[in-house]
Order: sequence, then structure tokens, then C-alpha cells
Amino acid sequence: MKKYIPFLGMIALQVLILALVPARTLVTRAVGEEVSLPLAPIDPYDMWSGYYVILNYDISRPDLTQWDKLNFENGQTVWAVVKRDSVGTFRLSRFAKEKQESLTSNERQFTGTYRDGSIRYGIEAYFIPEARRFEIEKEVQKKREQTRMIVAVTPDGRAAVKRMVIGNKTYEF
Repeated sequence: MKKYIPFLGMIALQVLILALVPARTLVTRAVGEEVSLPLAPIDPYDMWSGYYVILNYDISRPDLTQWDKLNFENGQTVWAVVKRDSVGTFRLSRFAKEKQESLTSNERQFTGTYRDGSIRYGIEAYFIPEARRFEIEKEVQKKREQTRMIVAVTPDGRAAVKRMVIGNKTYEF
């Protein structure tokens, strides 16, 4: 029996490593506060890649006048502060190079990485079941301005997509 202990230990370690891969996203979805983010204009012909919808957010591409002041470098961490508007949607307030320690009750922050003119937060793709893909694609094309993502965000800025809202329909997979 003793000769099997190292073997069982190696198997347990591999299972633990595999379990940790989705753990960060699952914890963020479970404990993060929900934030509604509008999507930036989407090119419907480039939107679908496999069974994922590729998402583009307003907070992913900063206003060029603000961008010039910040002067980010590839690979640099970026903090995006969003502020809740009158209808409950969060919109970009400002970018920063460091975590903002004092936010108002209507503000939340995301941490992302600057890469070639845009910022990635880890919420740029959303799984869509193959059977619903074309239905959802048509809905997005018809109601592009009413499409938003509900994203969970933790106080340290980690984010995970929870669901997609198109008009009055909610899609959660």
C-alpha cells in the first residue's frame, strides 16, 4: 500500500490543479457585484468565433484625448473606473495606472491589461450554445443599442461575465 501513496498524491495534485483553473472565475461570479456594461458597436460579421460571442466594450477602447495623457505601454495594468448612470448602466468614468482607493458609491473599477491600443479585462468572450447561436445573433443585430452584459466585478477589479441582456431577453449559459 505504501508504494501507491506517491502515485495517489500525484493524481490528487493533478486533480487540484485542474480544479483551480476555473476557480478564479467561479469565485468572481459568486462574490462579485453585478455591473451592467453596454457593448461598443459590433461588426456582426466578425462577432462569432466558434461558439463564443466576441465582445467589445466601451471601456476597452479609451477616448483618444484621455489616452494621450495616460501613455500606457503594452502589457501594462490599467484600471478602468466605471460610474452608474441614471438608468443603472455603468459607463466609463476614467482610466488610471493604479488601483483607485476611494470610489463613490456609484463607481466600480476593473483591472485590465493594455495591448496594442485596447484594454483586455478577461470578459471579451461569452459562450453561446450552438443551438441558440443564430437566434441570439439576430437579436443582437436588431437590438444592438439595447445589448449589454451583466458582469460580476470584485473590489480588487477582477471581472467575469454572468449573462447577456438583449432588450428584455436575458441569456445565461
